[in-house]
Amino acid sequence: MFLGTKNLGSSTSIAGRAGSDWRLTVGSHFGVTNAGAIYANSGTIGGWTLGTNALTTGTYGADNSVFISNTNMSSKAIAGATLSTWRLTIGSHFGVTNTGAIYANSGTIGGCTIDNGTLKVPAANITGTLSVGANNVTGLNDLLD
Repeated sequence: MFLGTKNLGSSTSIAGRAGSDWRLTVGSHFGVTNAGAIYANSGTIGGWTLGTNALTTGTYGADNSVFISNTNMSSKAIAGATLSTWRLTIGSHFGVTNTGAIYANSGTIGGCTIDNGTLKVPAANITGTLSVGANNVTGLNDLLD
C-alpha cells in the first residue's frame, strides 16, 4: 500500500492503468491519482457492482435491474429476445444490443406507440415504397377509394 503526496518514482500499473501519479494504491487492483481519478477492476459503489467489463445493479435480466457492458454476456430474455449480445438492459423489458438494435415490449417514439406487437401511428407522411400484406392495414381501403 502506498499513500503519499509525491509521485511514485517509476511507472506503476494499477487496475490496468500505468502511471506514476498515484496518490493511493492498494496492491495492483485499486488506486487513486493526484487528479482524484479512481481505478479499480471490481467492487461496489452505492449499490452498483463494477466488474471487469460491466456495471450492474440488481440481477441481470430481472425487473428493477440495469446492466451496461462492453462484451458479450450470458444469454438473457429481454423484451422477448434471448441474446448474449446485450450492451444495455433495463429490467426485462428494454435492451440495446452491440449493433444498436433496440428491443422493447412497449413504448412511444415520435408520437407513435408500440404495445403488444402493435404499432399505432396517429398520422403519417410516407415517402418511397410501402409494402403491406392483405388485410394487415386497417383503413387502407378508405384511403384507396
